[in-house]
Amino acid sequence: MGIGTQNPARQVDELVKKVAKGESKLSIHPHVYLLVYDFGEDEKKGRIKKKRQELEDAGVKIIAKGKPEDFQLANDILRMR
Repeated sequence: MGIGTQNPARQVDELVKKVAKGESKLSIHPHVYLLVYDFGEDEKKGRIKKKRQELEDAGVKIIAKGKPEDFQLANDILRMR
């Protein structure tokens, strides 16, 4: 099945077409972070704390904020280095 024939109601982006044809390549930034948000103080000290520690022990870089509007990614990332 061709990439454009999967769902005629949905247009395939030009970048996706180029990657599919081998005309462009994609890469992933070497520093990837898991963003965690929308949790309360009780969750921060309870179940989220345990899971966060497990992920960090496995090498996952995490930036956690209680509210999405608290993220300032450029500053948050610089603090983690």
